[in-house]
Amino acid sequence: MLHFLFCSSLLRPKPENADRFFDLADAVAAYEVTCKETSTGVDSALLDKMKAVNEARLKEIDEAIKDALENEGDLEVRDATIAKAQILARTADKATAISGYEEAEQ
Repeated sequence: MLHFLFCSSLLRPKPENADRFFDLADAVAAYEVTCKETSTGVDSALLDKMKAVNEARLKEIDEAIKDALENEGDLEVRDATIAKAQILARTADKATAISGYEEAEQ
């Protein structure tokens, strides 16, 4: 959705506000694609920050999945893998997000 918003000539927000939208969602893949398609420069500091936040979230989720596998039941494992898939859907590229949902459904 963020990608559509920034690539649509009718809805495109002011460039100075663009980074805020991506930063709120930590949407790395959407930010990179949108910058490329709109010929906007990538703010490497923002990109590094978003990647770090996403890596920390995924690390927490992976630890929750590991804990659920060792100490909890199937429902808790599924909940944790779905949470990971949702983060990947918001922050990663399409192929990675799909593989996250496939993993959650196994």
